[in-house]
Amino acid sequence: MNKAVFLDRDGTLIPDHGYLRDPSGVELLPGVGEALSRMQSAGYHLILVTNQSGVGRGYFAEQDVHEQHQRLRRLLSVYGVELADIKVCLHAPEAECDCRKPRPALLTQAAAEHNIDLTSSWMIGDKNSDVKAGVNSGCRTLLLGADNDSPADWQADTLEEACRCILDCPRVAAVIPARYGSTRFPGKALAHIAGKPMIQWVYEAARSAARVERVLVAADDQRIIDTVQGFGGEAVMTSVDHPTGTDRIVEAIRDEPAGLIVNVQGDEPLLSGRCLDRLVWRVVAKGSDMGTIAVPFDRVQEPAENPDLVKVVIDKQGRALYFSRAKIPFLRQGGEHVNPLLHWGIYAYRREILEKFVSWPQSELEKSEMLEQLRALENGVEIQVLLAEEPTIGVDVPEDAEKAAAILAARQLVW
Repeated sequence: MNKAVFLDRDGTLIPDHGYLRDPSGVELLPGVGEALSRMQSAGYHLILVTNQSGVGRGYFAEQDVHEQHQRLRRLLSVYGVELADIKVCLHAPEAECDCRKPRPALLTQAAAEHNIDLTSSWMIGDKNSDVKAGVNSGCRTLLLGADNDSPADWQADTLEEACRCILDCPRVAAVIPARYGSTRFPGKALAHIAGKPMIQWVYEAARSAARVERVLVAADDQRIIDTVQGFGGEAVMTSVDHPTGTDRIVEAIRDEPAGLIVNVQGDEPLLSGRCLDRLVWRVVAKGSDMGTIAVPFDRVQEPAENPDLVKVVIDKQGRALYFSRAKIPFLRQGGEHVNPLLHWGIYAYRREILEKFVSWPQSELEKSEMLEQLRALENGVEIQVLLAEEPTIGVDVPEDAEKAAAILAARQLVW
């Protein structure tokens, strides 16, 4: 059987305006031709599935739609791209037809005509009605844009990024480095929080991430191993001599073939699997070597002046510029509306960068701030920063565990 990429039109391939009665208004969005060429070369049939309710509402004629699609085909031919089919719903929403997305009829009809295996296919669109049409037909789905409540399997900003998600996604493993010794909170990985050891909260959150294929605890103490195995998790013993959790992770993944490794801190019981998915999407879609997470300080109700809380500043593309224990940026003049970002110490690494990282000597900035992510920046690694919306509490002292327990207990009552 064949596989397909089903594509919405407006906002996915062409701008969502300026084409109603004039087909010359149909222009490709940046990167669309190259992305579709890659997907076509990878063996996907490219099929357009689009709602055009303007016809049903009398805004323009069916012939106008035909001419728009003729121009679209000509524009794509420059890139060697040929649409295998175009399926259109011309009805107004109030007509309650059988073919308007989110109903799956356009996709299933194309699948029957072209002998397509829907479970091996994708639906890409910029609206959740597109996503739901894909879900209803059994496709994997990708939303162009950001929506934390979307049922989409993946999210990306552009079709070019969507192409990377479909064609370039490696196997993903999450590793939780868990050290028994802690200066301020010995044995904190096993501290009970809202009825479970903290390591179990973290493990279950990582396990709930749809994009993570394996979760592994990298421990240095048999008590942690026994606890993890006791709740059905997977753990491996690592050396007690590792200087950082990152070194511990590299030892733990020696026999794991994953190409993308997520470093999940064992003291983050409020972590959500959806947040890990979004981090994986971000790194894969942007083609980056490394990614991490930050939360605006106004969501965490903690003082930005606290040197135990790491801050990060980012550029306009969401890449890290610097991490510091100091409050950055320093508001010398103006900038009253700048909201500092709390760095949440969760990382995603391409495997080759992770292995290089632990081979590099400690950098001078790293020694100064005692922040190992500065070693990556000093060696020219691009770090994408995902902005999360959910509040977080990293458990460093017993008082933090009490705060986390109250939040988790409230969540369980709501659920």
